[in-house]
Amino acid sequence: MIRAFSSASAPIHSLTLPHNAGHLCDVAWSPQGASLAAVSSAGWIFVWDSSTGELLHQKQVARTPLLSIAWARQGACLAVGCQKGMVRMLDERLTVCATYPFDSPVTRIAWAPHIVGACVIVTGSCVTILRENDRTTRVLHYQSAVLDATWSGDGRHIAILCANGVLEIWHARQSCLIRRFLTEPMADGSLLWDQACRSIMVIDSVGPLHSYPLLRSHAVPFSSPPTLPSSVPRMEGGGRPVRDPSGRYLATANPHAVFLYQA
Repeated sequence: MIRAFSSASAPIHSLTLPHNAGHLCDVAWSPQGASLAAVSSAGWIFVWDSSTGELLHQKQVARTPLLSIAWARQGACLAVGCQKGMVRMLDERLTVCATYPFDSPVTRIAWAPHIVGACVIVTGSCVTILRENDRTTRVLHYQSAVLDATWSGDGRHIAILCANGVLEIWHARQSCLIRRFLTEPMADGSLLWDQACRSIMVIDSVGPLHSYPLLRSHAVPFSSPPTLPSSVPRMEGGGRPVRDPSGRYLATANPHAVFLYQA
């Protein structure tokens, strides 16, 4: 179901899940920004046309909750992570074409925008950096649960946020840590790169907490109480905001709907 909005401060589209689909767990843009995909707690996948809000595909691919989703292999397929610790690769027909087993629920998948076959996978307090072309992996271990991991839009950096407030920035190709910051501990937080890939925001359910420029060693705090900067609209749902590749749109979600905004 689609509900369209005309107000500049309201979502462009509100994309709702069927009643039997469970609650929405994650959402991801396609590399060209033409499609938006989501997964649910009942094992469903949904794909919408982002310009019209039309539902293009829906399929139940598992009987267990799907917790994470990403467009993989330059948009040729989708990667979905489930509560039982399995990453499934799905082709254009949403048919499973490959699997990767893990020991814990897969809570986040982030595919590199400009590096073929490279992705990061979050399971509990671990982040696995995987390169499909040579089957190499590197596992980073943290002292608390990892809340989010995301690539910069240019594919040069990986940002990782932990529940204890640790934020790390890694250089992707050199596989080395270049920045570490400490923000407030949080139960549920997410990351959002700016379009120029020069800074990253830490966001919780209230809104942005801090912005971290890559060229500085300290955080630039937002005003208190937290307010959203002009580049991030005030959004419904309180979910993790996801920017489309063009930088013009943002998507966020509550348990029952995906909301699309102009950035």
